Amino acid sequence: MGSPNQPRAGKAALAVLLTAGLLTACSGTGEPGSGGDTAPASVLKGGRFDPPVTMTSWGCYSATYKYKENQSFEQNVGLDWVKEKLGIQIQYLWTTPWENDACLTKMRLSLSGNEPLPDVVYVSVDAKGRSILADLIETGQFMDIGEVFEKHASPAYKEILKAHPELWAFAARDGKRYGIPHTADPYVNSPVLYLREDWLKTLNLKTPGTIDELEAVMDAFVNKDPDGNGKKDTYGLALGVKNNWLEGFASTGWIFGAYGTVPTYWLKGADGSLQYGSVQPGAKEALAKLRSWYEKGYLDPEFAMKDPAKASELVTAGRTGVIDGPYWLPIWPLPDLKKNVPGSSMLPVMLPAGPGGKPGFNGGDSLLGVYLINKKYKTPEALQVYLNKMLQAGGKEKGSDVENGFIEGYDYKMENGAPVAVPDQRVDQILLGNGTPMIPERNVNSLAHLASGAAPRDGFDQGNVAYKDAHVPGSIMQKQLSFGIQNEFKGASTPTMSTKMEALRKMENEVFTKIIYGKEPLTAFDDFVAKWKSSGGDQITKEVNDWYQAAGSK
Repeated sequence: MGSPNQPRAGKAALAVLLTAGLLTACSGTGEPGSGGDTAPASVLKGGRFDPPVTMTSWGCYSATYKYKENQSFEQNVGLDWVKEKLGIQIQYLWTTPWENDACLTKMRLSLSGNEPLPDVVYVSVDAKGRSILADLIETGQFMDIGEVFEKHASPAYKEILKAHPELWAFAARDGKRYGIPHTADPYVNSPVLYLREDWLKTLNLKTPGTIDELEAVMDAFVNKDPDGNGKKDTYGLALGVKNNWLEGFASTGWIFGAYGTVPTYWLKGADGSLQYGSVQPGAKEALAKLRSWYEKGYLDPEFAMKDPAKASELVTAGRTGVIDGPYWLPIWPLPDLKKNVPGSSMLPVMLPAGPGGKPGFNGGDSLLGVYLINKKYKTPEALQVYLNKMLQAGGKEKGSDVENGFIEGYDYKMENGAPVAVPDQRVDQILLGNGTPMIPERNVNSLAHLASGAAPRDGFDQGNVAYKDAHVPGSIMQKQLSFGIQNEFKGASTPTMSTKMEALRKMENEVFTKIIYGKEPLTAFDDFVAKWKSSGGDQITKEVNDWYQAAGSK
């Protein structure tokens, strides 16, 4: 949670939490991406190239980062550190901000202008990144990185991909792996449930373990005057789905998940094919439950017009007793409840089980992006050496020279013998890519360890000590890991998606909302499914499964 192992939360939460080629053989005179043919061969000694090698890339950076000491993205202490520690000199063919799609636009201009390609390109995993990834692979200038990874990845890096082989699929084509995965914490926005603990005690209620038991709790929160003001002015559950059904908190993902599906996700069916989650029978069951909760007054009537931050205001004002959210919710925005309602408290608990006997939630993505390597690059192993070190730094590996951070006096300082992060000086944010790779379960495991009362084991745990209110929710999340439902589609938008998915999504949102609000009968779901399939959904499903087979997914 602390820098650099902080969660990549939503914008509002992140602001509160943080207040946080190209690898050529040497810097020879060859053309960009050629590896400098006139340079002497470099030898990797003790994790460092001697003489140093050069790694060129396209430089995409955050425009909001505040540099110190007259530094810049092209010249900074992080780049100096990489050259000193690893013997790798990172150089950029051009630089531009990530914001407003400036980087993506510049990438496309470089491709359309047939400019020399760098040795290394970082591509994000979002929809726009998927699109440029396809174009890059189609140039035929990037290598299958399988051999580089197998020979040079650290044991820790290999262990992540062994545990999460699905991460290869994003950049896989025809049995080849074109991108080294940049792994991330997929649980940063995964939910646990928070309930008004003082209301439970006042009404002598037990902690709910199932959807039915939760419904009984919400009924009491609405109808038995839990705040004792003599008015029926409280709600059971806070939801804010103005933008989509799967927001970072105040979401419905765990409700649909209790019925075995997730809207907008592509789920692996019993026959091994991918099926769209929004048209599955479980979605109809979840909508029926939400419709019932709305009819009974458990939901704020304006929930469909609110985003999560707005929805949470009913909780912090003391008017709603249940909200879902990640382990960082007790850091923001829940502390406002205690300010507004003295004596109040929120209790984090596991998500309730559905009819099948277990909970479910919309799993996050363990993949942040991928790194492609130019076929002309003379020392492609340099990228993996760099990523090995970044993974070590992200996990603050015990006994390593990055256990406390990158550079003392810059991204961390020592106080009373312990490292303290300097959150506005993130070395990993001024280097190639987007932060450090992460062991996906590292953060929740750290929070669970600290929740047990155990002492910090390493610099990573030490960085989480300050986030005490997140320890117990993190330990609950750890217990729920196996209940995450994954989106199995990792590819670029298919042809029919590009032309029809926006209209299909709009239809989906309208029908779901009208069903919950009682403006359409529950049978409208069946009509929606039929129309979805005939209006392009069947063709999209075919294209998604064509990708799934081509990517070699099982």
